[in-house]
This record gives sequence, C-alpha cells and structure tokens, in this order.
Amino acid sequence: MREQLNALAVAATRPNVIIHVVPTVTGAYPGLDGPFAIATVEARGIGYAEGRLGGRVVESPDDVAELDRDWESIRAHTLASRQTRELIVRMAEKWT
Repeated sequence: MREQLNALAVAATRPNVIIHVVPTVTGAYPGLDGPFAIATVEARGIGYAEGRLGGRVVESPDDVAELDRDWESIRAHTLASRQTRELIVRMAEKWT
C-alpha cells in the first residue's frame, strides 16, 4: 500500500494529473452509492453509473446533467491539491 500511495503522491505533482480526495469528515455526499463516469461523445454528454445492483449507460440529457451536478458537488467537498498530496504522503508514512 505504501508504494501505491507514494506513486499517487508522485503522480499528483504532474501538471496533467488531478487527484481529488473527499475527507471522511464530510459525511454523506453524492457519489457514495457507486462510481460513475461522464464523457462527451460526438458533441453530446453520455455517462456510465454503477450501483450495488450493476451498472448502466446514461444517455438521457437530464440524467447526464444530474451526473454533472453530482460531480460538481463532489468536487466542492474535496481537499485542495496541496492538502490532498500532503494527506497521501502522511498516509504512506503510516504503512510499513
């Protein structure tokens, strides 16, 4: 685990890598019910959402907009980039 965290800490220093960490003190927030992805394909939004009963492709503009809102809400809870890297480094130091 230590090596994986150290690799994340190094990756976080790259200009093309952004790592988002939501602190545990945040409590419940959108996205806890499963991972999702949002992409733009041929100038339209499309998503993929996973839940405990499986995954599904999200094509409805309203549903994709909801995923976009969830993503922005999650980002609002994340630590700043510097704080994220510092947390990853501290956690790596705790693993032997």
